[in-house]
Amino acid sequence: MPTYLLKRSLDSFFAGDDKVLVIKGAWGVGKTYFWDEYIETRIKKKDLKQIAYSYVSLFGKASLADIRASVFQSAKSIAASENIERRFDEELDSSTSLLKLTPWVREATKMARGKAPFMGWLTNLARSTPFTDKYSGIIASLEYGLVNDYIICFDDLERKGVSLSIREVMGLADELARRKSCKVVLIFNDNSFSDEKDKFEFEAYREKVVDAELDYGPTHKQNLECSLSPEHPLFIKIEPLIQILDLKNIRVLKKLIRLVDEFWPDLEKSDQ
Repeated sequence: MPTYLLKRSLDSFFAGDDKVLVIKGAWGVGKTYFWDEYIETRIKKKDLKQIAYSYVSLFGKASLADIRASVFQSAKSIAASENIERRFDEELDSSTSLLKLTPWVREATKMARGKAPFMGWLTNLARSTPFTDKYSGIIASLEYGLVNDYIICFDDLERKGVSLSIREVMGLADELARRKSCKVVLIFNDNSFSDEKDKFEFEAYREKVVDAELDYGPTHKQNLECSLSPEHPLFIKIEPLIQILDLKNIRVLKKLIRLVDEFWPDLEKSDQ
């Protein structure tokens, strides 16, 4: 599918009622590169309805607690300060009565109301507070409780920690989407799951959780353009070679182009 159609599909995802979207494709073809470029462009336009964006790589993640913490701690605000402050107040007001009865939490939430636009304030506060271990569960609950109406990207699903199951990740994605009004994007290579259980669990939960899927399969030329200007004298020479080698991996292409740049002054004058 051409890139412009993929971007149009993402536009429809953000404009519509779908909550969970999958971007899949072969290893190294630029799925994350494509997504990063798209979401940064949308954030700069300031035309997204959500209040924050959080990117979380699942590489090596061993528990849902780790992921939940990362969602809040890596978030950056993308809405106006007054919108964030209003949402922040709503979430604090809806905290459970048990949390509200805790003196430390009451004091912290008081301080929080004046710091709403700063994503990550609670984590920084916790680090400077004595007896952090005693309150770690409360801190984690408050952090996750403040996650609402986010855009969340979970990358590297196939490289998660062994102790974390696909079922748990899919369950979290569903919770964030349905109960916390988040738009969730999952990026991975579904041909690289470590074992059959992962494949089975993803297929079992795909229909229940995933609303839309995009298969990212760029052409050789598109990926070469990510590393080398089409105006470069060697572009027309390299393009047919990478097609013969079926080389689409952006990391490898960038290494190749770095070598070309380094030796081009000599190569330019050399015999054909």
